[in-house]
Amino acid sequence: MALKLLKTFDAVVEALGGRGAVGRLVGQDVAAVCNWRSRRERFPTKYYLVMKEELEKCGASAPDDLWGFYKRPDTAEYRYEGKTEFELHRELKNRELVIKAKSYITACVVDKTPVSVPELCKRLKVSRRTLHRLFVDQVGEPPYAFGQRQRMILARKILKKKNKRIIDAVRECGMHDAHNFIRQYQRIFGERPSGSGA
Repeated sequence: MALKLLKTFDAVVEALGGRGAVGRLVGQDVAAVCNWRSRRERFPTKYYLVMKEELEKCGASAPDDLWGFYKRPDTAEYRYEGKTEFELHRELKNRELVIKAKSYITACVVDKTPVSVPELCKRLKVSRRTLHRLFVDQVGEPPYAFGQRQRMILARKILKKKNKRIIDAVRECGMHDAHNFIRQYQRIFGERPSGSGA
């Protein structure tokens, strides 16, 4: 069956279920998706593979120039920012891998379960060293540190609610040691948990 060709930014967003659905697909909020439209109606290149795959599941496709690709007139090769198609494909695959890893880590935080880096590597079929390198390159910190930061961000939200104590935040974040919690919180935010207006 031939795929339906969607030629505009809005048609792609609509086919994928709207801005909220696109945001969930790529791990961004709706505001970020709205901002893409103002960027000459192009999607960020790093979401090319994820979005193209999802479009195919919907029975649709879209021209690659909606992600900023262009075809060199002298060859049949697509290029983006001076990179060959192979280099770009590898880079996009690596970005997709990190997006999946971040989703797994965030799910662990929400479910109050420990982040298991070996389990994550097994799921993604990648070595621990490669995952660590990709995370540091793209996120600025290793996977475990990213998980800790997400737990502390959740804790801060909990502490801002009325009548929430530090011990409540410790439990709701899936941690067990209040002293370790306070130390991690202070390292990330530069203040003690009680300073959050709890």
